[in-house]
Amino acid sequence: MQTREGLRPGIIKDGNAMRGLCERIVVEVNRIFDGCITRIDNDVFTTQMRDFSIVPVPPLTFIQAQSRGQYTPVRNLRIVPIGERGQSRVMFETFIPTTIEFEDATGQRGTALEEIVQQQDLIMRVPRSGLRPYRVESIINLESARGRIVGTDYAVMTCCMVTLTRIIAPTDILIPTYGIVEFDESETAGACQMLFDTPMFPEVDRC
Repeated sequence: MQTREGLRPGIIKDGNAMRGLCERIVVEVNRIFDGCITRIDNDVFTTQMRDFSIVPVPPLTFIQAQSRGQYTPVRNLRIVPIGERGQSRVMFETFIPTTIEFEDATGQRGTALEEIVQQQDLIMRVPRSGLRPYRVESIINLESARGRIVGTDYAVMTCCMVTLTRIIAPTDILIPTYGIVEFDESETAGACQMLFDTPMFPEVDRC
């Protein structure tokens, strides 16, 4: 039987990860079938600005633009198999929500939103279709320190961009476990003790 210490998250002190395994369970995970990183250096984008934080007085001076760790929508997806090893051309567009910081003619600083469209054409390993379909996921970091604003409508920016693209599908897998986790109790008292004594998870036979 596992001790409470053995059912808590933490370092495996004796280095034996097999000790205490007592059950096989099925868990649902997002399996990543393939992934790749794309880096774009000094690419120029022109985009329309919207949702201003202030009513700007032109002319506007560009300060910076960025989009940090955004899960961006993938649209117009096309996948074309190209070989026998499961490789395919993965073609799609990403629409990157980006915040532009600017200064207007009165010295006020403000922000505006924009959406940058980026074309992607990648070679990736794509699984065969199943009852539970896979999806293409794109996470993007974008920065720009060089740009100009045309009137109060458009921004022309030189951007650096890092994109992480992954092929993901929900999958049921079988894993060995040490049993249900034991969390430490906080100090409580009062009329709610019966509720507090109810197990956090459905009871199962202990390992």
